[in-house]
Amino acid sequence: TQTGGGGAQKKKKKTFLNLFRKKTSQQSQTITPSLTPIRVEPKTYFANERTLLQWINISMFLGLGAVAFLRLASDTPRALGISILVIALLFTLYALAVFHYRRRAIVSRSVDGHYDDKYGPTVLVVVLFVFIISTLVFQLVGVIPPPITTVDRAVRDYRIPLSTSFLNTVDLTINGFKQLKSAIQNIAPRFPLKGSFSYKSNQTVTWFDSRTSCVLHKNGFQLRQITGKDVNGGLTTNCALKHMNEDWEYINQMDIAYNGTVFNATENIFPGNYFFYGREITRPIVQNPTLRTLQNLASTFTTFFLWDYISASNWGESLVAVNPLPFNQYYYGDINANFGSGSSTKMVSIAVYIWYLPNNTPVWGEVSVSFPIRFSKPLTYQEILDAKYFYTQINTLSQYFDNKNSNEVTSVVYAQQTPAFCLY
Repeated sequence: TQTGGGGAQKKKKKTFLNLFRKKTSQQSQTITPSLTPIRVEPKTYFANERTLLQWINISMFLGLGAVAFLRLASDTPRALGISILVIALLFTLYALAVFHYRRRAIVSRSVDGHYDDKYGPTVLVVVLFVFIISTLVFQLVGVIPPPITTVDRAVRDYRIPLSTSFLNTVDLTINGFKQLKSAIQNIAPRFPLKGSFSYKSNQTVTWFDSRTSCVLHKNGFQLRQITGKDVNGGLTTNCALKHMNEDWEYINQMDIAYNGTVFNATENIFPGNYFFYGREITRPIVQNPTLRTLQNLASTFTTFFLWDYISASNWGESLVAVNPLPFNQYYYGDINANFGSGSSTKMVSIAVYIWYLPNNTPVWGEVSVSFPIRFSKPLTYQEILDAKYFYTQINTLSQYFDNKNSNEVTSVVYAQQTPAFCLY
């Protein structure tokens, strides 16, 4: 004991035992887990749930990317898409398992393990790295082509079949068309109509298909021989291949897979909100083609995805005329109207198409309300509203239109065969 400064201070003797005990006590405080009960707050559970949701978001991102790869035509991105989709599913299951493991640890107040995830983030980074690099490589080598922006020949076409009674009107092309224009103007007065339904051109149209399997029609194709006159009055013969489908995404995927193919793009809307999305390509052929010439047209349309739908064994089938008596297609136009508002108005063409048998008997007719579409300048919202209003209004003219018929002329061509042309 030492005294000083007005008081006594007791000082421990520095012995080896005291130093050892102090060092041991410090080590036990840093290494030995505390046995004091842990207080778990509600936000701890919420943090665990938020972590699960973040993992699910990442899995959904990978899944969407995998679906995009699966929609491509090439086998390599399809295989990668399947792999990434499987990994996304495994990530979801893994995240769910980790979530339950951590929840049990929190509920039981366990402190003898780690709450951190050693492997999940590392594997995720590797997968994302491979996904991003693969996307970049496919883009550079052209497996994922850029969207088509150079094709301007596209049409949104509202079509309404004419009624049978109107087709049988006396002096159809004179009095009948005048009455039709007057009825359209009265039912939709907000769109002043300019012009008249006057004769513009006519063409002879013959549909071709394979006799035994009807392979074109079954796959949504139409192969038509079109004979008419050019601007100089000379006779021309072309062959048009048209593909129609109700699924716009399906057609759009074909556009992506065959980037650069020159075609006419058409969106046909029939009564009852029945949509057809189509692509058409036209090629000139020799005058008066033989069956062999038509059969060899397959090579001409190779870029228009015929090879994807018709096997090599089908190319040997003879292509014959579906309609032995060719149809004469007459085009009467044009009446014009402005849809839209302000500076974004668009001139709309209203025309009549009528198909006649060689004896001049009308068998099919329809009114077409067409928008020219440019990919660089899509239709405005107001133009679409005006078109739908106009289409709905004239569709109520039951005296002139068959507003319950959602077919097109091709259905009439195939239906007229006795016995049926296609042997299903």
